[in-house]
Amino acid sequence: MTISGSSVLIIDDDENIGEVLSDIFLEKGCTVIVARNGLEALTKAKETSFDISLIDLELPDINGIGVLKKLKKDNPEKLYYIITGYASLQTAVSALNDGANGYFLKPLIIEELMHHILGEIEKRILKKNLEESEENYKKAYNRVNFYKDLFTHDINNVLNNISIAMKLFTEHVDNIENRNTYLNIMDDVVKRGKLLVNNVRKLSQLEEREISVEPIDSLDVLNKIIEFTKQNFKTKEISVQTNILVSHCMIFGNELLSDVFENLLINAIGHNVNPVIYILIRVSKEKRGEANYIKFQFIDNGIGIEDERKEKIFDGEYISERKTKGMGFGLSLVKKILLSYNGFIRVENKDKRDFSRGSNFIILIPEAE
Repeated sequence: MTISGSSVLIIDDDENIGEVLSDIFLEKGCTVIVARNGLEALTKAKETSFDISLIDLELPDINGIGVLKKLKKDNPEKLYYIITGYASLQTAVSALNDGANGYFLKPLIIEELMHHILGEIEKRILKKNLEESEENYKKAYNRVNFYKDLFTHDINNVLNNISIAMKLFTEHVDNIENRNTYLNIMDDVVKRGKLLVNNVRKLSQLEEREISVEPIDSLDVLNKIIEFTKQNFKTKEISVQTNILVSHCMIFGNELLSDVFENLLINAIGHNVNPVIYILIRVSKEKRGEANYIKFQFIDNGIGIEDERKEKIFDGEYISERKTKGMGFGLSLVKKILLSYNGFIRVENKDKRDFSRGSNFIILIPEAE
């Protein structure tokens, strides 16, 4: 433990004491600010930052306790020590009651003063670490509860859909066409369940470790996921169009890019009640500051998203009364992956005037030159 790097404000009208204390703290690697009276101290405290203040009790203009009160009001987190050659029980009690961290007699025993200062610094570090640990624990606890509730909600949807399809299957056992329809429905729901479990697993992995990125061809990944998704939703009529406005689509990513594209496509399909599902994927470039990004827009004709829910769907705010049937983990996973790429995601209305006409999910991923 050291005070090196700290800034010390010394307030004493005795020039000799001020110089001695200044030299001591300078030798310990501190920045030193010296004031000869209370008014000068208050002025310098406003002009510069300090960590520790040594305040002489008897100043020519303002009593040291008065200076302490004013400094403490504006900078309550700093360390304050009253020093005096005229000690009394009354002034000691008053100083401590008004926020001083210590009360020392002149001539100062520097070892005692340093021991006290280092002890206070250590206590504050321990307190800060404890508060950070408690905050991290609360975040982890809330995150686990969120995942538990959301997984329960979504897996119940999967099982309920399978149950309904099985019941309809048994009721139409003599109708081959209906039987095949319900079998396909069950197959689609099982695939949704597998995706849910996969998303939970990958979210957990992203929580536990950092992932590396490298230049990859995003269009190659995108085209494969489009075909894969179509094959997995044969019972739905899906039209996926691409509008590629750039020739170079190398981005910094990894194998998780396929999860980004897959979850965005499945989101567009799962939240769509139209007989034909239309999805337009537009790829272009965007510059932010000095950084270049590849921009992907997933534009659908689905049910849309109300303005008040646009941020919540990415941050994993679970709503127990939600009526949508989609995979709650999907967009949370997409956001986490993009953050690991130093990318961005947002959602807008397809029609700015009417959210119910569809959504436009926009993602930006750093371009690899």
